[in-house]
Amino acid sequence: MRIAAAMVCVALAGSASAQVLTSTQIVPFDYDPGVGIANPEFQLFDTMGGTRELVGVTLSYDQTISFTVQAEQNSPVQIEEGVFFADVSYISLHQLGVADDGGGDDDDDNNSSIPFLGPGAHFITISPAFGASDGYNGSGPDTYVESTSSGAFNFTANYNPVDNPSFIDVFTGQGTLTTVFGGFLELFGGYNSDPGFPDVDPNNPPQGPFFPFQDPFYGVFVDAVDMRHQGTITATFEYELVPAPASVSLAGLAALGLTRRRR
Repeated sequence: MRIAAAMVCVALAGSASAQVLTSTQIVPFDYDPGVGIANPEFQLFDTMGGTRELVGVTLSYDQTISFTVQAEQNSPVQIEEGVFFADVSYISLHQLGVADDGGGDDDDDNNSSIPFLGPGAHFITISPAFGASDGYNGSGPDTYVESTSSGAFNFTANYNPVDNPSFIDVFTGQGTLTTVFGGFLELFGGYNSDPGFPDVDPNNPPQGPFFPFQDPFYGVFVDAVDMRHQGTITATFEYELVPAPASVSLAGLAALGLTRRRR
């Protein structure tokens, strides 16, 4: 009976719940497509030779997104407010790692397995009036410009080893993790009513190189410029201390020795 009691004692010692500890780092970022891709770097979680285990990662983005919308029409008639509309949005992407471009097999999916998330987006709807085209790009009564900003907003994501093992793995190691900040623009639009464009005169086609359109025609062309996504990322690591195997063995020996002394 005493030996059985000693074994129960060892089992209880091994199953004691571990205390969850945390460490935090704040990383700034500033993505401007005109300058280049942003590469925020994080200090990786070091297991200290297996004596610590990462059990949770929280990423909190304190951020703003801003861009300028420029719309221009190239027809000889005015377009009334509300006739044309456009929804312009920017969706951000944060890739937690850098793709390996150095060779390898065609079926190597290391690059595609890099985890990523979309920490934020911002959109604007415009439906302006346009004057008749003046034949000059980027200015005049036929051009509409509006700058917009999301204002400060937060996005928080939590990851754990069971549901999100790739996010735990990518933050575990020694040194730093280089990440990639980017995103993409989406544009949807059209006409709520007939703008009344005349037929194109082949002897007097619309002026201006409205890339990427090759054939001359009348319409409204929209672009987003001066895009900026900036802020800080707070990364919080939750981890537990891993007891050394020797400590569990010593606990068992101590309990067994106590039982023997009682005999």
